[in-house]
Amino acid sequence: MQFSYDSIKATQTAAYFIQAGGGVKNYTALVKLIYLADREALVSHGSPITGAAAFAMPNGMVPSEVLDEVKSAKEGTYWRDHIAYPSGYDVQLTSPVPPAMLSDEETNVLSSIQSKFGSWTFNQLIEYTHKLPEYQDPGTSSIRIDPELILRKAGVKEEHIREIGAQAEMQMFHKTISE
Repeated sequence: MQFSYDSIKATQTAAYFIQAGGGVKNYTALVKLIYLADREALVSHGSPITGAAAFAMPNGMVPSEVLDEVKSAKEGTYWRDHIAYPSGYDVQLTSPVPPAMLSDEETNVLSSIQSKFGSWTFNQLIEYTHKLPEYQDPGTSSIRIDPELILRKAGVKEEHIREIGAQAEMQMFHKTISE
């Protein structure tokens, strides 16, 4: 199962957590919060917010394309237009990002994740994501985690997983046609 990555929603999601954190956020903590938000949205609503591929890495679970955005020095992207390249391990907003693309459901998920985990350190978030049932120790590499595994480990019924998979496939098909 694969979802279509949405850079605009990823940027708006990151901005939400950065703003909630006082305008500056450790990027390891940020990507963990985004992973947890995507995971919660997938399990509760059938679709992640950002659509980023989930990977188990030595420091826990990561939304791959989001981490790529954080570390990319490429100018002129929606992400880089709003979020500065990391200074050390911290990122900050360079301009306001309206959550125009985020639904009320998605904003509620972000609020819930911020409430539960927003004050946690990056080390606490690393430790927590190592304990998630879908986490697999990748050694010194990384392992892609299929959304189906996340859903199964969360106790979602097989029929609903098939429906979510069919919706994801249609989304990818429509994205391919529109490009």
